[in-house]
Amino acid sequence: MKKGVYRIEILKVLVCGVMCINFAITQPGVDWQRTFGGDFDDLGREVQQTEEGGYIIVGYTRPSGSARYLWLLKANATGIEEWDRTYNTSSWNEGYSVQQTLDGGYVVVGWIYPYNNYDVWFIKTDAQGNLLWEKTFGGPDDDEGYCVQQTADSGYIITGRTGSYLWLIKTDANGDTIWTKTYNGKGYFVQQTIDGGYIITGATGEFIPDVLLLKTDAQGNELWNKTYVGRHSDEGYCVQQTADTGYIVVGVNGAASEVYSDLWLIKTDPSGDTLWTRSLAGEFYGNKVGRWVQQTENGYIITGYGGIDVNLWLIKTDFEGNVLWDTTFDSGGWIDKGYCVQQTADGGYIITGLYKSSGELSGDLWLIKMKPETGAEEIPSPKFQNSKLVIYPNPFSEKTEIMWQISERVGSSEKRVASIKIYDVIGVLIKQFNLTNYQLSTMWDGTDDSGRRLPAGVYFCQVQCGDKRVIKKVIMVQ
Repeated sequence: MKKGVYRIEILKVLVCGVMCINFAITQPGVDWQRTFGGDFDDLGREVQQTEEGGYIIVGYTRPSGSARYLWLLKANATGIEEWDRTYNTSSWNEGYSVQQTLDGGYVVVGWIYPYNNYDVWFIKTDAQGNLLWEKTFGGPDDDEGYCVQQTADSGYIITGRTGSYLWLIKTDANGDTIWTKTYNGKGYFVQQTIDGGYIITGATGEFIPDVLLLKTDAQGNELWNKTYVGRHSDEGYCVQQTADTGYIVVGVNGAASEVYSDLWLIKTDPSGDTLWTRSLAGEFYGNKVGRWVQQTENGYIITGYGGIDVNLWLIKTDFEGNVLWDTTFDSGGWIDKGYCVQQTADGGYIITGLYKSSGELSGDLWLIKMKPETGAEEIPSPKFQNSKLVIYPNPFSEKTEIMWQISERVGSSEKRVASIKIYDVIGVLIKQFNLTNYQLSTMWDGTDDSGRRLPAGVYFCQVQCGDKRVIKKVIMVQ
């Protein structure tokens, strides 16, 4: 597998001239890593950077070695724990997905086992993790929630399973049901798309499943579904809408007979038709599984696990799925897993998963912060060093303020900012602001020029005055 330094030069001709962004991509080092837990099993399933720069993680903890409990943990920007919460220790329960909400609090989804079967468990907290409300969804069959996202109307979308069917639940801002839909298959991940509908990935319902990609409208009515057939027992665990409005899916290309499973990366067009697939085996034996994928400014970042000893695996590819670098993390034990990776505001990455060191029967929640890739940040021209561009909050979910101090002296007069433009990661202009001569800030709500909400991801803000041009990365989260 190739490793080392790659140089990508992206040159886009724009209406105002030429913008050149250079990236020199090298494998990043570890900034810091932390483990959290007690004497028994603890695990992190999802992590998100919060608006103030810290991290929120959800998973489960086993404080007594018997029952599992949903575990919500808040860490600061250097990974030091600020608080942690469990919410019901009278029943088995587990957390799968967390998101910071527009009010600064959090929503969590998972499952709870109150009586004789599992129910979807949906929790809303304030910014300190204090419970505001909780909802359960379920019937006579086992029901589980695997992913939750806040939607453009401030409500929520949840996917999971009810019995042997994929379940999609739409709620209002208070967690009350608006509608539910069932489909054939299993759903592990859901995201709202720029047309207001939803994209779900998971697996078909057969005994030997294939990867499933399902698209619905805003009311949950199925528009299309696609299956992707690998070797044996294939599943999709994460999907993201990409800057070209297509989709990137990661999961597992299952094992058949004596063949080990591979991490599977699938790129589609907006209709779900395959553009390319990559079956990644790494440089080690054993089964390989991909659990999370996110588009970045220069490709895709992926985490999962693989190998006979089961090591956490972090992979960076270009936009064609070719591996730029990869690295594994080994606690020295026999099971280490990566479940979620997100790009952070500084251009690095945050990963959560399972750490199980040598000689230990139990594992800990693992939180790893990676440094930025060398050269992955935008590079302004040296002659603009005295110009200032501030975007806050960054990352943002609902809206962010763009503030600048950029001007150009023309004779005895001062010419101020002429334009602000937002580009996606492949250089397509998606938003332009009309400014007054003395305007010093503007708000961006994450929409394009037609008013459509854009998918979560990395964007570039360009502020220009005369021949002065400053570019800064801005990250939008769901």
